[in-house]
Amino acid sequence: MKLEIKQLMFTLSVASLVGMASNAHAQQCGLGTLFGTYSTVTTGLNPTPTAAVDVMTFDGQGNLSITGTTSQNGVISRRVGLAGSYSVNADCTGSWLAVNGAAFDLVIIGQGSEVVFIGTNGNTIVTGQMKHQ
Repeated sequence: MKLEIKQLMFTLSVASLVGMASNAHAQQCGLGTLFGTYSTVTTGLNPTPTAAVDVMTFDGQGNLSITGTTSQNGVISRRVGLAGSYSVNADCTGSWLAVNGAAFDLVIIGQGSEVVFIGTNGNTIVTGQMKHQ
């Protein structure tokens, strides 16, 4: 049952990202497309149930900072100023990597007004959404 739920969540997440990516292809993006502060919601299995709300700040040059709260299987943790880096391709796809090793692929929507992402670390099924503030 748990494996079936994980597979379903993964399939729905990938299908959602593929659909959004096709809409994003009409845009042209670069590092500067992600600039400023974004509110972020993340949910999934990592490998236990995980949810997070964060504020992510992008500098337009490939650097990011994350401040927020995570619930990992009901255990709450807070982080302040977790650093990372990001890349953006011309087709508005990209990736980001936090210094703690968390890695994600992303799709930019509406010239940076919204971003959807999926975790790429093994043994996880994590997706999320960002909105520019």
